[in-house]
Amino acid sequence: MVEERANLFYWYSQSRGQWVLSYSESPGLFNALLGVHQENVNGRPYWFLTQENLNKNLVFLRAVGYRLHERSPIDESGEAREVASSSVSMPTARFVVKPASTRVPGSQESPYRISQITKSLGDAVEQVFGKSYLWVEGEISGFKRTPSGTCFFTLLETQNGEAKYQIRAQIWNQTWREICDTFESYERPYPKDGDKVSVQCEVNYYRPQNTISLQVQQFDLHFGEGEFLRKKREIIERLKEEGLFYLNKSLPDPELPFRIAVFSNETAAGYTDFLSGLVESQYPFKLTLFKISLQGTNVEASFMSAMRELRAIGESQFDYGVILRGGGAVTDLAWFNNYEIAKVVSHSKLKFIAGIGHKKDSTVLDDMLISAMTPTAARDFLTDRARLAEGALDDLESQLIHACEGHLRELQDALKDLSNELTKRSTRAFHNEETELLRRQNALTLAVQTSFDRQARELESLKKALNIRTLSANNVAELNLKLAVTNLNNAVKESMRSRSSALLMTMNALKHDVQTQIHAEEGRLQLRINDIANMAHSKERSCYQALNERADALRQVVKARIENKQKELALFEKLITAQDPREIMKRGFVCLSGADGRPVTRVDGLNASDKLKATLIDGSLELSILTIRKAHNG
Repeated sequence: MVEERANLFYWYSQSRGQWVLSYSESPGLFNALLGVHQENVNGRPYWFLTQENLNKNLVFLRAVGYRLHERSPIDESGEAREVASSSVSMPTARFVVKPASTRVPGSQESPYRISQITKSLGDAVEQVFGKSYLWVEGEISGFKRTPSGTCFFTLLETQNGEAKYQIRAQIWNQTWREICDTFESYERPYPKDGDKVSVQCEVNYYRPQNTISLQVQQFDLHFGEGEFLRKKREIIERLKEEGLFYLNKSLPDPELPFRIAVFSNETAAGYTDFLSGLVESQYPFKLTLFKISLQGTNVEASFMSAMRELRAIGESQFDYGVILRGGGAVTDLAWFNNYEIAKVVSHSKLKFIAGIGHKKDSTVLDDMLISAMTPTAARDFLTDRARLAEGALDDLESQLIHACEGHLRELQDALKDLSNELTKRSTRAFHNEETELLRRQNALTLAVQTSFDRQARELESLKKALNIRTLSANNVAELNLKLAVTNLNNAVKESMRSRSSALLMTMNALKHDVQTQIHAEEGRLQLRINDIANMAHSKERSCYQALNERADALRQVVKARIENKQKELALFEKLITAQDPREIMKRGFVCLSGADGRPVTRVDGLNASDKLKATLIDGSLELSILTIRKAHNG
């Protein structure tokens, strides 16, 4: 039986300027190495590789159990002599355990060799598990990825909080990339230390070191959902029993949804999508970020701290609260199935929106709050509310203008009616007073004329009586008559003057009374007109003030939209600058192009001796292809 060894020797060839690796007969090992080409020197096979590829391959060879030995530099003529031959062939005989008592002390029977034991153990593993894939669950520990891309970690099985069993596992580079693509398509974070996972894998047994490991092929994305749903149901039932489940959702929606308290983290992809969407909406949203942990044991403590910070500022200073996370594994979302968080949110006077999970998974907060499910849906909810508020403001503005115009028309009509009524009343009053004065004047004139006629008749009677009594006393009687007539005329004149004065005084009094009433009525009418004018001015000022406030609000909206557009343009400018080939070249990249000027991104289609052009930031290089090496998976 050939003695089992796993020795590899390597040294630096100064004449070739490359590293040389000698190896034993090991089928398939050459195909697993990177950047290696094989040559036969003096009838023996050797591998030649660069310094960079040497380091990568040495890590791999040590990982799979080879013992590596570096020799001092020698020339090619002595390489074959310096290389120690070794073989890694394995024994083929099946190992059978014999009882210790069957071997007689001092006998010549050979003891079992380690290679026999490891060979038999390997055969047993292959017989039990074969090449089939198994699902294994456990907790990830010591996860690390080597420079070549291979991932190594340990799967633990815990009992009563202690790790009782463990097994090593590895994932080849290409397999890990495919796993990462799957997690990204489901918006889940990559596996990491502490995650409880279920993996599909193949059991491998490495005989030289007698080690068993798992070759992982994929992860179960939905592992752990059962516990997630059970805990969620228990918390919801408790909240309903305590009357807390519907408290926050029953709060009235604010009329203007622009002041937003965001509970998230600026590094979360969901927060970035939410923020960019609100900026694009061009509505004047004002966001205040309250930082919280999005997974892990610090979620509850960070959320309570953020709620205390919110109360210190004042819940009335915000219109909505939004809790954002943005997808993740079910086990990551489970941190928001937290009774204490749900309780403090239900007691808040600020109405909350939950955008924690995604369309397939939800948490307690998603069910008890306004559920937007995702940050994108939460953004759409707020923009829809802003659009409704904008429409309501436009309707209110139209109604206010219409009401003001209608009220002004009513005031103008009332003022016109009062003016007409005042004119009518004044005309009637003047007409009535004028009629009364004419009536009194006619009555007085009639009385004077009647009295004068009566006195004339009496005088005529006296004249006749005097003529009859005596003619002798004509002179005396004539004198007496003249005197009587004179006296009568004086009396009549005096009476007429007195009555005229009285009539004049009465007319003046009547005119004064009429003027007094007219002045009083004019004063009352003027007060009414002033009151109506003041009311009209007050309504007009109110309408103008409301219109000015609306104009100010619209100016603020326009200003905010302009600022948002400026920020958006600045962001686009940064993105465009970042995509500038010169900026990319500053980070050490070059632009390769073929003889036809087309960019070269893959080795497919290239041949040795082809000419390439490498464009740098300050010039270009003409290159010739010496060797083409395609990348190897794993």
